[in-house]
This record gives sequence, C-alpha cells and structure tokens, in this order.
Amino acid sequence: MANIPSITPSQIAPALDYYMANFRNAYFHGAPGIGKSMITAQWCKDHAKAHGWTFVQAGDGVTIDDPDMTFGFIDLRLSTVDPLDFKGSPMLNKEEGFTEYLKSAILPDEKRHGKQGVLFLDELADAAGMTLSAASQLILDRRVGTSYVLPDGWLIIAAGNRREDNASAKRLPSQLANRFGHFNVDADVPDFTKYLASQGSDGRLAAFIRLRPELIHFRENKDQVAYPTPRAWVAVDEVLKNITDDKGFRETMIASFVGSGPASELEGFLAMASQLTSWNAIVSDPLTANLPEPGSSQSVAAMFALIGMVCNRVDNATIDQAMAYVGRMPQDFQVCFMLDLQNSKPDLMDNLSVSQWRSANNNVAI
Repeated sequence: MANIPSITPSQIAPALDYYMANFRNAYFHGAPGIGKSMITAQWCKDHAKAHGWTFVQAGDGVTIDDPDMTFGFIDLRLSTVDPLDFKGSPMLNKEEGFTEYLKSAILPDEKRHGKQGVLFLDELADAAGMTLSAASQLILDRRVGTSYVLPDGWLIIAAGNRREDNASAKRLPSQLANRFGHFNVDADVPDFTKYLASQGSDGRLAAFIRLRPELIHFRENKDQVAYPTPRAWVAVDEVLKNITDDKGFRETMIASFVGSGPASELEGFLAMASQLTSWNAIVSDPLTANLPEPGSSQSVAAMFALIGMVCNRVDNATIDQAMAYVGRMPQDFQVCFMLDLQNSKPDLMDNLSVSQWRSANNNVAI
C-alpha cells in the first residue's frame, strides 16, 4: 500500500480528531495485533470525556438515561457477521402483500447507544461477500434497505489487515474505498514502549524490544500461529510479572504467544541482565557500580537492560543515585532513560537531579 500515508499507532488519535470534526470516514490498514481497534475505542472514551458525555460501548449492558449526552461505540468484527445481522430479519406484511425487514439490533440506535458515536467496522476486507454488500450500502448511503438509517451523529471508522498480511483480505470495490481516508498503521517501538510504561511494565520487555526492534512485529511466514505483535508482547509482559521462579516454564509460556525463537532470545537477554550490577550496588555507590565497557560485544544489550532495571526501581528516595549512575552512560542511553522515566514516573521529572541533567543536556528534547 505504497500510495497511502503511513502513521504510527499514537497518530491514530489526532487523525480521528480531524475525521470526527469534519465527519469523514477513516480506514486504518495494518498488520494484526498493532492496536487499531483498542486505540479507536480509547479515543472514543477520551472524546466523550472531553465533551462531558457518558461513554457507552455496545454489549456493556448500560441503560442510557439521556441520548443527547451519550457517546456510543460499536465494534463489529465483520468476518463474523452474517448478512442478516445488517439487514435484520424478514417479516411478511400480509396487509400490504410484501416482505419487510425488522431493524438490526447490532447497528447504532439513538435510544440504545446515544445520538453520537463511532461504528467501528473491523476486518472489513475479510467480510463474506453478502455481508460486504450489506455493509457497503451502509457506508455509501448511511442506510440499509428501507428499514434502517444511521443516526446523523454517528461516524463510520473501518480497519483491516493488509492483503500482504492476510490471504483472505479482499480488494475493496473502488467506489467503496473512495468513501474513506486511508492510512497504513505501522508498529512503532517508541509508541509501544511508552504504552508498556503506562501499564506498569517493569522495563525489562521495553529494554529487549529496543535492542531487537525488528521483533516488535515479525512473522516469518503465514503458516505461523504464534508470532510477535504488540498485542502478543503485552501478553508476554504479563508472563514476566506472574512467573518469576521457573524460567523453563516461563520460556514455554512466552513461546506460546510469540514463538520459540523470540522467546529464547528474550530469556537469554533476561539471563544476561540478571548478571549485571545489582540495584543495591547502584544505590550504595553509583559512581563506582559496575558499568558495561562501551564497545564490548554485549554493551548495548547490557545498557538497555540496566536502563529498564533502574527505571523500574527508582523512586523519590533514590533518584539522585540513579541519575548519578545513568550519567556515566553514553548520552544516547541517558536520553533513553529520561524518556522512560517521563513515561512511567512523570512525578520524578521535577527532581533537582533531573532538572540539572536537562539543563546540562539542553541540546536534546525530552
């Protein structure tokens, strides 16, 4: 998809700001597991909060008191949707002598979902032929047959895997594709490590992904069922939090999400990290605590591992020692640490040691 612009996951939200403000449909293309639907749902929550509206996601079982003050979100996986789910059930009108269709319950309804919202059509290009035809009428005409009209305040957002990622993805009819603004969404290491920090990750996985950025999303062939994606790495981070003693079992569980090769690499990285300077040594004497020799075969991996460890352990009582230790690293790694600190522990950014570092390194933007 070389003819459409590429964006990172963090750029989906500002794009949605524009599309909602100008009421234009958007289509986000991207490989599986990079967060297209999750980010869209989060944007809807943030958008509702910014306007003082109640956010409602279909299926939550929430009763709406005031449709005018409600912003809805409906996430439809079109690869699992039957054509009748769009058209609704047929009903014979005996008096008039023709067949009518009852309105579908899965489509936006002002009383049940709010007067404004987002209808998210996921896996649009994977939909069965008749389902795609029914969805096409909704996208082109904002209606389905004679029984359903999409409320004026509802925006359609679509997403799907790229054809090179998914053999079942179809080419959209040109008249349908032309109703969307299109973006190719690429996995991004800074975006993902920032997300990990916001979720309370201890920094080890982020350090590994920085060392092996090509593994943020990697599928060697289409026959693989377990392979690295941002979604799979989030599951791996949960494994790291929950399995600490049995490293063999931990590697097996990691491999179940990302495959054996990446799991083995991550375990090797963790084993190396565990042999580095301890946190106690850094706190006791940050100016003499062991630091990998620059240029050595494992120095880059070791530096990333140390950054993850220090950022995970540092607090108000130890920030001065942490800054003194990190200050002995090459500047690129110092910047990396500062970005992690800003993302995961922003309350420490006002510390005097941090302010002094920023003053001494005003040539870099944090």
